[in-house]
Amino acid sequence: MRQLKLTLHKKQKCFIGKTETGFDFLGYQVCPHQRLHPSAESIKRLTIRYRRLYEQGVSLQRLRQYVVRWCCWFWGGLQGRVSRAGGEQKYWGVLNATWQISQSNTH
Repeated sequence: MRQLKLTLHKKQKCFIGKTETGFDFLGYQVCPHQRLHPSAESIKRLTIRYRRLYEQGVSLQRLRQYVVRWCCWFWGGLQGRVSRAGGEQKYWGVLNATWQISQSNTH
């Protein structure tokens, strides 16, 4: 790498090894012989932004619109390479369940 005058951006982004167990790349979890799934980091960011919108008092319709648009981003342009299992309902349900559980733990 020195000969090419390249440096790593961050140590945590460095992955050297076999890819049999999969790896995260550009918001996707890439695993051999499987369709792409959202990475844990993508789901975490989705959840954080969803909470932020909820705390700002946006309507349920706006929250749902955010999830639908996130799904469109996630599925966009990859023509069948991304898993659509559960559709947007899957992420909508996960976010609502997560938020309701965290709300009940704070009261």
